[in-house]
Amino acid sequence: MRRAVCIVFGVIACVLLLTGTVFAADAEISSLTTDVTVNDDGSAQVTVTAETVFSAPVQSVRIPLGAGAKNIVLSGWAYRKTTVDGVTCLVVTNDAGFSGKQTFACTYTLPSSVTESASGQSFRLYAPQTGWEFPIDQMTLRVTFPFAVTSVPTWTSGYFDDIIDNYLNIDVTENTVTATSITALKDHETLRMDLQFDMGSFRIGSLPGATATADTLLFFALFLLAPVYWFFFLRYGFLLPHAQQTAGTDFTAGEVPCQLYGKPADPGGMLAHWGNLGYVRIVRSRRGRVLLYKQMEMGNERKPVERKFFNTIFRNSGVCDADSRRFAEASQQMRRSVRRGWLRRLFSPRSGSPLLLRGFGLAAGLLYGVMCFDLLLPAGGVRWIGIVLLALLMGFAHYLLQRAVWTALNRGRRPWLLLGFGALVFLVIVGISAGRKLVLFCDVLLQIFCALTTIFGGKRTRFGQEQAKRLLGLRRFLRRAGQAELQKLMKQDPQYFYRMLPFADALGVAAPFVRHTGKLTPEACEWLVDAERRTRTPEDFYQLYLQTFSVLRAERYRPPAAHKNRRLPPRVATEAPAHTAPQRPHRRAEYDYDE
Repeated sequence: MRRAVCIVFGVIACVLLLTGTVFAADAEISSLTTDVTVNDDGSAQVTVTAETVFSAPVQSVRIPLGAGAKNIVLSGWAYRKTTVDGVTCLVVTNDAGFSGKQTFACTYTLPSSVTESASGQSFRLYAPQTGWEFPIDQMTLRVTFPFAVTSVPTWTSGYFDDIIDNYLNIDVTENTVTATSITALKDHETLRMDLQFDMGSFRIGSLPGATATADTLLFFALFLLAPVYWFFFLRYGFLLPHAQQTAGTDFTAGEVPCQLYGKPADPGGMLAHWGNLGYVRIVRSRRGRVLLYKQMEMGNERKPVERKFFNTIFRNSGVCDADSRRFAEASQQMRRSVRRGWLRRLFSPRSGSPLLLRGFGLAAGLLYGVMCFDLLLPAGGVRWIGIVLLALLMGFAHYLLQRAVWTALNRGRRPWLLLGFGALVFLVIVGISAGRKLVLFCDVLLQIFCALTTIFGGKRTRFGQEQAKRLLGLRRFLRRAGQAELQKLMKQDPQYFYRMLPFADALGVAAPFVRHTGKLTPEACEWLVDAERRTRTPEDFYQLYLQTFSVLRAERYRPPAAHKNRRLPPRVATEAPAHTAPQRPHRRAEYDYDE
């Protein structure tokens, strides 16, 4: 008897608990209307209107959205977006609580509502979406297609997991399908509409996000291929700088770009080195012309490529105009020849191509751009033209990012850093807007990796590694040397500043090197002079150096007529010096200083 009583009370308690659960809802949706307009490219415009009756104050209402919803507009209410059980929802809050009858109208775009298979094209829509937290008394769905509907849609309940056509009033009129529920929906019940179309009914190829899967797979393939290629074909030991206070005597400052970065040689750096050795005198005339005066012959003490360059620019004359065709052609040939010679010594014959590795990064950047803009741009006939153009812009942004990383490590010009930072901001904004945060992170990581691992060229030989360590050690010293150290070196070698400045310039640390010697007064320079002013400080000489060597590095021929109205670079000092003329070569010079 006691056992029977317990069972009866247990049943009653369960009934009460269930009843309480049933009537615990503080609101119900009296009418849920979903209007859908499907475009010929498979995208859809969705408007959901929920008329809600609150029996008690409720502070928040959750409105679920379709998968991939974009361009969301909620009329009359502020909201925040969140994800509940994998479903994107809008949460509307009211501190005072919602009460009485309220209407929530939400409009959004589904980039893709049509899929394609071997049997044809399929339209699928969930209405209502999973995630409504209040009971739905009546549901109405209207779907309008861009052409007449010839097949019969099927309706499946997510609650019963079965076809429920008998529970709906269905009306198909030309291009519109309307369905209205006969009875109230079960708690958390969803309905799915499926409709089949013939192949080619929708322009699937222009759907936003249609290529996302393929692009993502290819992107991550490049992301993994880049480090594999580096490991097998470009990897070498760590370049730990060797302590250096002076440069070696077996190379010129013009060869530093070849030795450290695998780039073509710098004619200006080579001429500056010759000036320190007494072979040439460089003069900047009153009109801004740069003239090279031969001071002595060059013999077998210098390399054959140097002798060839020297004899070419001073052929038939002891003076050469830096704007002449002869100098431009000789400089270009010298740059290539010196680079080829150093590459054979510095890099392994089995080395891969640094350009190929950087190309992997740029190709991944293009795919990243296609993925993002494929999701961001609306459907339409010209969207792929926009995707291609914007993806190319994205590729250029990736180049700027790689260049900025290279510049940051090599103490290059600050504008590249600013451009690289702007490119990074652009990539971040596009990636976050498209919802590709993981791809964004991997993309930026890949660009930094490609820039860092190729900054000093390909796989280096042991000699190439040692040479790079020497130059990096010299760069570190010239960047960090204090005045006391520099003063001591300048007492030992009065021409130390002028000998090291070309190397500091080639290594990208000329500005800090000059700044550290700003209060010291070196002896007058013997190989670089200005016909209009006297250089008194290291800063004065550095400005003269920049103005002069910008002409030497131009590598293009400018006819003499271009000198007439050419604006001269800004002057650092205006006082005209009274210095003696340089020692003339054995032949009569073709130009004078003040020309």
